Amino acid sequence: MQKLFSHLSANGLDCESFDFPRENIMEAYIEEHPDVLKFFDGDKIEIQGSQIKWLKKPSKDGRIDLLVSYGDRLLAIVELKKGELVEDDVRQLDDYFSQLLVLIKKEEVIKMVGETDIKNWFGVLVGTGVSVDLVKGFDSLKLSNSFPLGILQLRRFKGDRQTFVFSHIFRNPVFSKRDYTKYSLNGLGNYPKSRLVLTMVQEYLLKDPNVSYDELKDWFDVYRWTPSLQFLKPYADALQEVKDGRANWYFSKPDEVVLIQGNRYVVYNSWTKDDMPKLQGIAKKMGFEFKKVG
Repeated sequence: MQKLFSHLSANGLDCESFDFPRENIMEAYIEEHPDVLKFFDGDKIEIQGSQIKWLKKPSKDGRIDLLVSYGDRLLAIVELKKGELVEDDVRQLDDYFSQLLVLIKKEEVIKMVGETDIKNWFGVLVGTGVSVDLVKGFDSLKLSNSFPLGILQLRRFKGDRQTFVFSHIFRNPVFSKRDYTKYSLNGLGNYPKSRLVLTMVQEYLLKDPNVSYDELKDWFDVYRWTPSLQFLKPYADALQEVKDGRANWYFSKPDEVVLIQGNRYVVYNSWTKDDMPKLQGIAKKMGFEFKKVG
């Protein structure tokens, strides 16, 4: 799917590449022509803010390029890159979403968009191209807590003293409806998706109490985890993130913490129905089988 936005008609012109030389020029163009960020017909796009100062890490400041509203309900953090998008760009955007609860409580953000529901946010990456490796990994890309991710290519061309911009959708943000399906594990239990995964880990540790952290983590390497989002995370690290104001994406109650070779870990708790086919394959490798209940 693609859309073409032109200053003037480009039909029949012999054009050459005229890509944005800097991200701030790309940003200025988008602020004047926000419809280039459209994913779906009928989207009402409004730029709510730009260059929002953000403490990415304790020793490093960063800025969110654009804060954009899609209609009356949806909001997006838009990250702009003047070149080809790569996996590191996904990780940078994910860093913002790992701290989204802090972001939406910032006075500056509340003045822009008011009080918001964390479930109405998604991420958008915009670049002049998309790397082959990133395209190959689209099915396994995740933002923290499975926030939807949209990816756009934005190219600029010129010809006969005319300029036009080409916007191509590489990936639509997918918003999953709440799924209440329950599952049994090896014929027993009645588990929601995330609780099912926790139970798989707990049961596997009972079968093989000597299994290492790396061995357990290897089962889930079909996903592209980011530094801030891991299948298993040390319990102390997860607690510190909560103290720092980050959202908690892990099972962290005392009876949910798992013990691996004497060390405490927490298990990721935000699986979606789209994860179930891959989880079925992982369960089989671990010696389990799960089925829908009812």
